[in-house]
Amino acid sequence: MSNAKHTAAPWRFLEEGDTESDHNIGKPFTICGGGDDDLIDVFDNTNSTVSVSREEAIANARLVAAAPDLLAALKALVKEMPNYAYCQDVPDDAICADGRTTGEWRTALAAIKNAEGKS
Repeated sequence: MSNAKHTAAPWRFLEEGDTESDHNIGKPFTICGGGDDDLIDVFDNTNSTVSVSREEAIANARLVAAAPDLLAALKALVKEMPNYAYCQDVPDDAICADGRTTGEWRTALAAIKNAEGKS
């Protein structure tokens, strides 16, 4: 069960694989939710005053569309985090049994908090 306030996954990049079709040139890219509701428009320098290139806008759209899945994967991974990574007196460069540092675990926790608006 999730207490997420964002639109549930899956999200998809509507124009994926079709970004250079004539009917998509000069238009923003669209991220859709599971019910095909438009959630986000991603603009580039051909359709807005932003300075983002078309190539960068396509990469941004892919990243945004993957965000709910990335968040869920990170939450699942953090469940495996060693308890001592929470301890303030353990330095960030301490190596955990899994080979990760406590700093890496803390960065993961901070990313989750940021995504959930809790930072």
